[in-house]
Amino acid sequence: MSAGGAVALWGEAAVARALAHPCPAPLTPALLAELQAHLTTDRTLAAWASSLPPETQAAVVRLVTGEHRRDQLGAYRAADRLEVH
Repeated sequence: MSAGGAVALWGEAAVARALAHPCPAPLTPALLAELQAHLTTDRTLAAWASSLPPETQAAVVRLVTGEHRRDQLGAYRAADRLEVH
């Protein structure tokens, strides 16, 4: 999915709130399995994620929008720059 898809599911304000959350929950195997189980329809995903605590909802929205991937790539690149060659 994408940021546009997330906005279509939850609305711009909810996505902005989730992305601004200071401490999203970690993406655990259990959370990812639960997410997978709720990917049956957009409505199912939206309703499930909306029912989660704010820090967990933030993690799901970050994953759906691609922010989690961008964060991970940024951390990887930063670590790569620290290596002594």
